[in-house]
Amino acid sequence: KSGRKRCYARLQRVLGGRLNATWSVWSEAAFEAFWAGTGRWAAHLNLHKECGHAQSSHNPVVFRTSLLLSRGATVISERAYYKDEHEYAGLVTFGAVDALPSILEQRLIRGST
Repeated sequence: KSGRKRCYARLQRVLGGRLNATWSVWSEAAFEAFWAGTGRWAAHLNLHKECGHAQSSHNPVVFRTSLLLSRGATVISERAYYKDEHEYAGLVTFGAVDALPSILEQRLIRGST
């Protein structure tokens, strides 16, 4: 398994059915269909390919993040390259993988009030 899949499995054990992966959005048309269906209602979680490894925190924020943010999405990410974290401060919530379930809960609670 890749680091991302291991991290996803860890998060799924904690979050259960509230965690839903989308692996098939590879084109503009697929993104539009995803967004119109469930994407606009979801909190979006970014996990790096090497998720959970020390070097993972050196990874950049992926290009999809800007697309999601431009639509007003809630984005939560595994720790990233420090310059990206600075650039996206206030727009993306960053945390260690083990902290992501509680970060997600807090963001959802804030979003519902």
